[in-house]
Amino acid sequence: MKFTRSFFSDLLFFSLGILLLLFFFILYNRINSLNNSFAAVTHTNLVKLRLEETVSTLKDAETGQRGFLITRDSLFLSPNQKSPLQLKKYFNELDSLLSDNPEQRQNLARLSSITAARLDLLSATLTMGLENKNVIPFLRQGNVLMDSIRMQVNTMTATEDSLLNQRSKTQQHHTLTVPWYTITLFCLTLCILLFSFYKVQLELREQQKLKKELQQSKTFLESLLDSSHEVILAMDDKLRYTLVNKSMEKHLNIRREDVLGKKLTDVYPEVKGTEDLNLVQEVLTGNHDLSHVLKSSILGKHFEVNMVPLRSASGTVGGILIVGRDLTPLFQKTNELEKANEALLTEKAFAELLIESSPDMIYAYDNHLHFTVWNKKSEEHTGLAKEEVLGRHALDVFPGYNNDEWKTAINEVLAGKSVHLPKIKFLHRQGYGESFIIPLKKPDGEIFGVLSITRNISDLVNTTETLERKNEELEQSNQELASFSYIASHDLQEPLRKIQGFAGRIMDKQGDQFSLVTKDYFNRIVSAAGRMQSLIDSLLNFSRTNTADLTFESTDLNMIMEDVKNNLKETIEEKKAVIEFSPLPVLHVVAVQFHQLFLNLLSNALKYSKAHITPHIKIRVDIVNGEGLEKSGGHAEKNYWKISMEDNGIGFEQQYEHKIFELFQRLHGKIEYSGTGIGLAICKKIVQKHNGFMTAQGQPGIGSVFSIYLPLISD
Repeated sequence: MKFTRSFFSDLLFFSLGILLLLFFFILYNRINSLNNSFAAVTHTNLVKLRLEETVSTLKDAETGQRGFLITRDSLFLSPNQKSPLQLKKYFNELDSLLSDNPEQRQNLARLSSITAARLDLLSATLTMGLENKNVIPFLRQGNVLMDSIRMQVNTMTATEDSLLNQRSKTQQHHTLTVPWYTITLFCLTLCILLFSFYKVQLELREQQKLKKELQQSKTFLESLLDSSHEVILAMDDKLRYTLVNKSMEKHLNIRREDVLGKKLTDVYPEVKGTEDLNLVQEVLTGNHDLSHVLKSSILGKHFEVNMVPLRSASGTVGGILIVGRDLTPLFQKTNELEKANEALLTEKAFAELLIESSPDMIYAYDNHLHFTVWNKKSEEHTGLAKEEVLGRHALDVFPGYNNDEWKTAINEVLAGKSVHLPKIKFLHRQGYGESFIIPLKKPDGEIFGVLSITRNISDLVNTTETLERKNEELEQSNQELASFSYIASHDLQEPLRKIQGFAGRIMDKQGDQFSLVTKDYFNRIVSAAGRMQSLIDSLLNFSRTNTADLTFESTDLNMIMEDVKNNLKETIEEKKAVIEFSPLPVLHVVAVQFHQLFLNLLSNALKYSKAHITPHIKIRVDIVNGEGLEKSGGHAEKNYWKISMEDNGIGFEQQYEHKIFELFQRLHGKIEYSGTGIGLAICKKIVQKHNGFMTAQGQPGIGSVFSIYLPLISD
């Protein structure tokens, strides 16, 4: 029924369309005829106009002729001069307009001939004057020609009026019929439009109904697909995405609007040339379906995949449906179990390797004190193989352990406490050991065994005993050194003071009675006693750097330097020395020793100055890296304070840079320069006590530089 109604509606619509076309054709012809009739009327009026203009032009020429003949003024000749060209133009246009009317063309030819004769007569008349007797005949003949022209024009105009009458009637007819056809066509068109509107509305309602049903079906299908935990997607035969469910969005971390309509290889270029793409293309051939477990090269996950070709009603493959179930958690769990098992085996092997390669004796018991572990070191130390020990009770293997100390230690460990036995005597061989006995616990805290780690400390015990013996000897040596220091500072100096004192008195009281040789001997005695006194003082100072208690404190080296300058004030003023130094740092040092250090270095700089040249001493401070100072005692990874003292004295050969820091080493004679040869040795010892080192650079006759290096951060 629905089909029949639709067929008759379509037939009616088609018939109305044919009728509308027919009316359009008729109206088109009528409008063309109306336009043609308007054109014909206009054509006739234009011919009459041009005929009138021809007569008017000739009249103007005659008027100009009369005016010229009367006045002989050339201004009247203007129409005569223009008329030939103007008339030629009119005749050419009339010839074109009358090309479809032979009768009028003949009339036009006669008119043209008469007009030409009239123009020639006008030209001939202009050469005469009114006094010329021959002008009168010319004028009369001109009137005759002009009358002929008017008659011919009237004849042609009458013909055109007849045509105009016919054409006007035709125009009126078409003017009346065209509106009727137009109205009829309008009404017919309106009917068709209304009918079309009605049909369109019906179709729209039908389409909306179908669209709504389709949308409902689509929504139901999408809900069904989106509620599935499986990955579901579809592609056309060009591998363009046409369907993507939420599970796929979740697994691929994409949005469906970003991939729908796009090709698989555009979304995932890396799939080109992979097995995944080959499988999809194979299913698109339509030869078979595919069910397979594979690892996606895109996601790096394992899927159980079912691929089915999508066929049209004709059976042609137009796409592919892919349904996949994520097996990754299952594979991951399997891999985790395999890895855990492998890790356990590795840990077990590693633990066994550690136990077997340990330099300590490692053994373990269960709760009943039966051996469960017995390492290689235990075999070597006891001479008992693993097979002889494992599974046996501890007291069966070592009956000597059946004592209160061992039982107490084992009971404490089984109670959950770790026990440390720092020194035990071996029962099965000579020597000592150090044991750590530890309870073995399960994750819930239950104790399931005892682990014992015993280290052979026999060599350590022997070394400790040797060190204790050496310490006792060293202590005795220190006491003897302290006694020597006391003797050196008191008993040895007392005879020197008496020698100096008595020698001085003898020289004061009886010096005048002595010969020059005797005086020289006494002076040498006093000088030797003084040098001996200085040497003893220097030795005491050097000894104190080793034996004195070291009190490190934050010390401003600027204050120490000022104090040293005050101590050497007389020498500085005597030599007019110039001393300049940049601000020194505040360091954690032994203040007394640094006073001695600066005093010795500054004294040397003044002592070994060049004669008749003002000593110039520069003291500078820098922070430097130890790289390049390894030979002198530095470390490349450390930074140091560098305090350098530069002078312009006599200098020294660089080959003696190490010798000058040794005890009693002098590069110059004791007569020329006083001293004991201990001062720089004391300096070096003080710097070493502060974890630093010293260097010396010199050039004979130019000067020397002594540099002190102290760690920037104290170790």
